[in-house]
Amino acid sequence: MPDKALVEAIRRSSSEWIGEAERLARSGILIVDAEAAVAALQSATAAILLAVGRGKDGAAASREAMRAPMPGDVAGALARMLKSLGLVGEAVRVMERFIEAGAPTYDQVTEYGQRLLEYGDFDAAAGVLDRVNALKAKASRQMLRDQALKGARDDLAAGIPGAQKRAYLVALEHLVFERPAQAEAAFLEIANAFPAYAPAWLGLRGARHALGQADATAITETQCRNAPGHPPEAVIDAIMARPLSRRGLVFDPDKPIRWRSQDEIFVRVDSAADLRVVDNSLLVLDPGGELIQCDPVVLFGAPDEGPPSYQSIEQSVLSVKNAVVVGLGQVLTGANEAIKEFAGRHIAGKYNATLEGDELRFNPVFFRFGMVRVRCFEHPAILLTGPAELSFGDWINNFLPRLGLIEAAGVDCPVLVSDTIPPQFIEMIVALEIRRERIIFHDQRGVSIFPKLYVPSWTSNWDYDVAGKYKNRAIAGVYEICQRAQVASPKRKGALLYLSRRNVGSRPLVNEAEVKALFVSKGFEVVEPETMSFDEVREAFAEPACVAGPYGSAFHNLVFSRHKPLCLALTSPAIHRVVDELTLWFGMAGLRAAYVEGVAAAPDAAVEGREGRRVSPWTVDLDQVEQAIDRMLSMLGRGEPA
Repeated sequence: MPDKALVEAIRRSSSEWIGEAERLARSGILIVDAEAAVAALQSATAAILLAVGRGKDGAAASREAMRAPMPGDVAGALARMLKSLGLVGEAVRVMERFIEAGAPTYDQVTEYGQRLLEYGDFDAAAGVLDRVNALKAKASRQMLRDQALKGARDDLAAGIPGAQKRAYLVALEHLVFERPAQAEAAFLEIANAFPAYAPAWLGLRGARHALGQADATAITETQCRNAPGHPPEAVIDAIMARPLSRRGLVFDPDKPIRWRSQDEIFVRVDSAADLRVVDNSLLVLDPGGELIQCDPVVLFGAPDEGPPSYQSIEQSVLSVKNAVVVGLGQVLTGANEAIKEFAGRHIAGKYNATLEGDELRFNPVFFRFGMVRVRCFEHPAILLTGPAELSFGDWINNFLPRLGLIEAAGVDCPVLVSDTIPPQFIEMIVALEIRRERIIFHDQRGVSIFPKLYVPSWTSNWDYDVAGKYKNRAIAGVYEICQRAQVASPKRKGALLYLSRRNVGSRPLVNEAEVKALFVSKGFEVVEPETMSFDEVREAFAEPACVAGPYGSAFHNLVFSRHKPLCLALTSPAIHRVVDELTLWFGMAGLRAAYVEGVAAAPDAAVEGREGRRVSPWTVDLDQVEQAIDRMLSMLGRGEPA
């Protein structure tokens, strides 16, 4: 195949690999049947066969060449390319052949460990990463090793020893790539050897379904229940009730998912007791619609604005039977339907899916054509994972407050979060009186199955108010539950805090050094919350008199304040375009806010859109800032207005 065809194939399937593809082409590495591979990607099927050769055509010659030694940089690049195409198993095998054939470098062994971790062979990954850390200890490598060890522990708790996990993964590949007869034999052997491992029984049922056996579920369920040491009854019920795709997968990104409103799926109930006993039910805790007035806004350099207001949104909790959580927190019902109210905006970016009419289509490459980790949980759980959860502001606005809804509904279950959640967020959950052992984890590239899942509504969302204006709105009392994390006896009161963005790359304030010096001269203490533990943050924000600085999500720590301070936000031009949204947030938190608007650092600085708001540098007038500081101090009785 000509080099140009290779480059075009990679361009159409994964544009980020253009440079790598060109380098591989110059090295003589060719991908056979690349055009067929691209066609398969475009149709979201899993029938992709990539063979690699050295300047020869033909799959047989390519496979033979693939067994021959190849340079480490080429093997690594090829493995990364295969991974980017969703073919993690092939990436692992490429690295294995290279590692076994030669003397790999530290970085090449590390990459092999990463590929094993992504594949799901956690025990093998932990062993490789142990070697890596023995050669040279690095925090990032240690973190990978810790992830691998946790995955291996989870596998063992689920019923399969780490050394045997590869056999399951190979069986799953047979199923994903439409070799059901081989999958059936492999899954049956694993299920007989490790009867407690529910994914093996689910795979066996899937293989028989793909083979067209009409009684696939009945036969598999009987075998499972009769096996000594089988999975818990609730798990068996859930895995045998889930719908399967043509290929026999419990989650198949090749299959569109129907997208329906919650009122079409769920039965409304009147009490928390009914929510717990009625399958697929919806409890409305508060219908919303309450008009909530906020404190007036002070806008320095322009006329002061009147008090903002917003209408509260509905508070509700769903009870979903035989639920599946997919990827970045998308919930699928027992009938394999997605819920409109929980998809929200930016479906493609946040859920790795596209919406076509009333159907969701998930990205097959992101979900590796169905080659995903499956975890089966015995007990009901509370959903506290979703897109944007790693954003500090979103976590404060739309995740922590949902625990209050769950409590109001009288639900006491483990809390499901993602396995990538920052440790600080875990500490926040614990501070809200959720025991650490009640926190369970979901793989964001995988599938989690529950006999029942409780799903609280979003606590802050974009919606239309009665005037027809599209704006961000929240539930009434959105941050009340955060009061539990307040420091009971603060060590200091009445502090003046300046929130620096020195360590934050987005929206750089060009003259922040001068701005910070000005605040320090007025008695403010410089705080960098991103460098502090949660306990340190709680203490710093416990009872300040005034909090100021360039606007960013650090202000959201104020939900843990016992005393609501005055707030002075310096806003970049792009951020100030959404000042109404910021004002509403301050209002939702019960805070009095004032603003000083900055200007673009360059006349032609791009500030349009999300990317512009993220990167645009800006400055703020020091005289205006000083006047604003003096006025705020005067309001606190600490000086005369300028």
